[in-house]
Amino acid sequence: MRFFLLLFLSLSLFAREGGSLYLSFKSFISNNAVSLKDITGDWSGSYKSPKGGFKALVLNDYKIGYKERLFSLSYVLKSEIISKASSDFADLVHSVKQGEQLDVGRNYDLQLSLKGFVADGIEYERELYRYKKDGLYFDLRGTLSLLHGLFLQNAEINGYAKALGKKSYAFLARMEYYYSSNYIYDLDVDKPTALGYSTDLKIEGGYGKYDFLLKIENLMGYLYWKDTPYSDVHLKSQNEEVDENGYTKYNPTVYGYEGKRRYKQHLMPKYTAKIGCSLGEYNLFLKNIHIEKIDIFSLGAVKSFRDFLLFLEYDTRFHTVTTALSTDNLSLTLGFENISIPKSKSLEMGVSYRYVFE
Repeated sequence: MRFFLLLFLSLSLFAREGGSLYLSFKSFISNNAVSLKDITGDWSGSYKSPKGGFKALVLNDYKIGYKERLFSLSYVLKSEIISKASSDFADLVHSVKQGEQLDVGRNYDLQLSLKGFVADGIEYERELYRYKKDGLYFDLRGTLSLLHGLFLQNAEINGYAKALGKKSYAFLARMEYYYSSNYIYDLDVDKPTALGYSTDLKIEGGYGKYDFLLKIENLMGYLYWKDTPYSDVHLKSQNEEVDENGYTKYNPTVYGYEGKRRYKQHLMPKYTAKIGCSLGEYNLFLKNIHIEKIDIFSLGAVKSFRDFLLFLEYDTRFHTVTTALSTDNLSLTLGFENISIPKSKSLEMGVSYRYVFE
């Protein structure tokens, strides 16, 4: 908190008329299998086998900085973590965590991809080109971020499992894994450090009653990790135990290579495309976010009032209903998949505020 206060005060010394200090927070957390309350626990509650595979996203972005029309300079803290797995993988995890009876003889295709990072740094955004004439406008902006890596996850698991009995199974899998903390099996490691960068491109424009947006985050982006814990191993279902409910659990045998190495992490590009149409006091829009071959398509509307704008949006991937209220200097956002938030599989939150120098 002291760092943020010092940064705010330092930036204010260079403020000019029309410039503004601002802070913002955006978060989107979602999956398509169980409630967020249970995703890191026992996977209890409502569960439906995810068609097309299990998908989970954590996208967080915090900023504090100074902005003028032509440029902005900010301190940023961002996390992007995406997990994708086969439906079989999700079914087996749910059954094991809940102690459910297995379908004897069923074969499970175990596929898991986990990619993500947490980093902070300094972000500089600049207007590159601007055009406005005869009802047509066009604005092109570029962003460069210098980043310090704080957290790393990059895993690929491929294997199979078979239900041997109603409460027992066997599995064998191969895993390639770079990490700052090992969440697959117990192993204490020293956390690595990283430096890197990312570049963004943002295009906004419109003509008459139509407007559009195209934003590419991490168009080019890398984190260069030093002394990165690395595992290229096989996992085998041995060292079994039976719990109080008669369910077989394993402390798997791990064999292969474990060590440290330099690692160049390619940051995941994220594409946002939006098109809107103004109809009097309303603006209707279609939007799609694409990241790691996951599309989050949504449709929404904006209603203009005298002193504020009211947003309503629905995404067809995770069924998140989001509302937002925005004034000249303040914006609040809240969205969820289930009106009972503890049961919701998704949660979207956002707050932004700016102070304008006059």
